[in-house]
Amino acid sequence: MPSLKTSVENLSGAEDNRLSLNRIRLYVRFALAFLVLSIFSVLLLLIFFRKIDPAMETVAATMLGGLISVVHAVISYFFDSTEHNDDKEKRTLELKQRTK
Repeated sequence: MPSLKTSVENLSGAEDNRLSLNRIRLYVRFALAFLVLSIFSVLLLLIFFRKIDPAMETVAATMLGGLISVVHAVISYFFDSTEHNDDKEKRTLELKQRTK
């Protein structure tokens, strides 16, 4: 029969792994968001300060529109309150399960 100490150590180790995985996910999301915003900034600068061929204006406008929707999704992810509320609710459920 496993000792109580071993079970507690395994539980705390699993919690540490989950926290480090969440931290890694946050860093990856931040890096991807930074990449998307950087590409958006560069393309926006190119559109405003470079002459675009009349034949390519439609393509450039379509690409800019698609990129704006991606930038909106990135910004809403990082500054939206629903992500925080979902995370808060998950932590509350975990705390209730631990206290049982």
